[in-house]
Amino acid sequence: MIKFFRRIRYELMEKNNTGKYLKYALGEIVLVVIGIMIALSINNWNEDRRAERYELLLLKEINNVIQSDIALVYDHFIRRINRKDSAIQALKVLAISDKKYQKVH
Repeated sequence: MIKFFRRIRYELMEKNNTGKYLKYALGEIVLVVIGIMIALSINNWNEDRRAERYELLLLKEINNVIQSDIALVYDHFIRRINRKDSAIQALKVLAISDKKYQKVH
């Protein structure tokens, strides 16, 4: 393909067709610019895809941490309720014992 374009360029230069050569050169520049723009678009698309993957990974990690924290808070809450229930039971036993003690003395 490069040989084809090189041959055209040399033929235009040898025939001294400056106008046609300038059109050819401009066309070649446009093709190169289009190629670069396509490459940049593909690169941007790939970077966006990588960023989305990383974002999804971070969101999953945040979700795992939040789920772990919820489990810890729930366990702490259950322990507090159990302690409260135990304290109430102990107070009831002490109250009953105190009433029995007061009746005896």
